[in-house]
Amino acid sequence: MRPSVRRRSSSRGGAPARSPRHAAPHGRLIPERSGGLRIPAGPCHPPVTGSRGGAIARGGALHVGWGLRGSLDRTLTALGRRIHARTGKARLRRGVALTFDDGPHPEFTPRIVDALTALRLPATFFVVGTQAEQHPDLIRLLQERGLSIGLHGHRHYLPRHLPTLPPDWLEREIDEGLAALDALGVRANLFRPPMGKVSEPGLAHARARGLVTVLWDVDPRDWEPGVTREGLANAVITRSRPGSIVLLHDGGPHREATAEALPLIDEGLRRARLRPVGLHA
Repeated sequence: MRPSVRRRSSSRGGAPARSPRHAAPHGRLIPERSGGLRIPAGPCHPPVTGSRGGAIARGGALHVGWGLRGSLDRTLTALGRRIHARTGKARLRRGVALTFDDGPHPEFTPRIVDALTALRLPATFFVVGTQAEQHPDLIRLLQERGLSIGLHGHRHYLPRHLPTLPPDWLEREIDEGLAALDALGVRANLFRPPMGKVSEPGLAHARARGLVTVLWDVDPRDWEPGVTREGLANAVITRSRPGSIVLLHDGGPHREATAEALPLIDEGLRRARLRPVGLHA
């Protein structure tokens, strides 16, 4: 199997014109030596959403099965909770990806990163462009610790902003966010749209920029006031299945429980014979 090619480029300046990559066959996730999963980008890829059905290795590579019939909404609902499992190495097909949104945050990102490092857990951080510009030292910290970095838009609008946004707001979020990360030396290949809001033009724009759109299937709602580490860990452990993508947050107020829950999440997943993995493109 030929490895996917990761291209590096100098700062693109202005709205980036990212050259498309040569994609691996549709739906293939390539195991990293570190045990993570490499997701090749390409024009045929729908969003990666995680699974209630399981991730499976076939011939040394993880293959993802998606049903692509019907409208965009029906497609996202149908493919959303399913990465099909069939055969392969147990250590790969039992993978669960921990992901963190809305950072970097000056208080909680270092706490979460330290906890991940102590537990030797891989993870993926979907960062906001404006936050990255304000805290470049935390972007360097993620890089130094070997954690994956994806884009989570440039400003991260809230639901109340949606009625006032222009039709191409998602495309602008992608371009401005990529420019911010490029200036910090980060070549992002993964994209999680703010609030998980997607559109056909937005998905096409992400693909044209060489991005794989990554959603989730496990949301323990760690942003809710009063959440406890035990409740958060229990939600992640009981809802995760092989191939799941877990939505957590390092940005925003009161993320103490998220950091404190990580040892419990790690222990519970391993008891369930699930293995935390990183995502790479």
